[in-house]
Amino acid sequence: MKLRILLFLLWIFLLPGYGFCEEHTLLILHTNDFHGHLSPWVNKALAPPPREIGGSAYMAALIRKYREKNPRALLLDAGDIAQGTMVSNLFKGAPVLAVMNALKYDAGTLGNHEFDWGLPATLGMIKQARFPVLCANVRSRATGKLLPGTRPYVILKEGDIKIGLIGLITPETPQVTHPKNVKGLEFLPPLEVIRRYYPIVKSHGADLVMALSHCGLGEDRQIARGTNLLDAIIGGHSHTELREAVTSSLSCTKD
Repeated sequence: MKLRILLFLLWIFLLPGYGFCEEHTLLILHTNDFHGHLSPWVNKALAPPPREIGGSAYMAALIRKYREKNPRALLLDAGDIAQGTMVSNLFKGAPVLAVMNALKYDAGTLGNHEFDWGLPATLGMIKQARFPVLCANVRSRATGKLLPGTRPYVILKEGDIKIGLIGLITPETPQVTHPKNVKGLEFLPPLEVIRRYYPIVKSHGADLVMALSHCGLGEDRQIARGTNLLDAIIGGHSHTELREAVTSSLSCTKD
């Protein structure tokens, strides 16, 4: 498990009707693979024992620090929020959802471990979330509909900027959880659903289109190589520690 907050600074140059460029800075805070770690814990890969790291109190303080500087910062999660600790397992993710709701997350996607307690528990967590739960590539084999309570995408606003987020989960989920937990569900290839929903998201006026992905770094790189439609991929699943800052400059024109 890795707990981290990633800071994305996107400098966006938009051409308004007045004929000159205006610069915008977009701040995105991102968590993934929290795995129920509400209390600090020892992660030998990140810090030698007996140092403890992480936990919801530390995370809340760090989020508050960034929000004090930029109250409009977006807060996103890329899945695997609950399974992994005794308290979270006992209450099937409810304590983690309570923390995320209190921190006012803007959106999240499902991770493969959200299915580990069976579909009723998955749907229960989705229902508890007071933020959009995005999952564009899971649908019922019988009806073709998405999981109840989920959305394929959401449009968020940060000032004058509209950000479209498409939610993705690893298509390998049926192989990494018990088959009965996902019985009757179909997991579609990420690129297929990105190409399907991108024009819809753009039709809603999105200036940027991003994937909120629980596919893992390797799959995310394949997605990036397979399409030029996305402006960014905010990912999780592979527990890959990324220390380098991520920045991007975009030039956009409006007709």
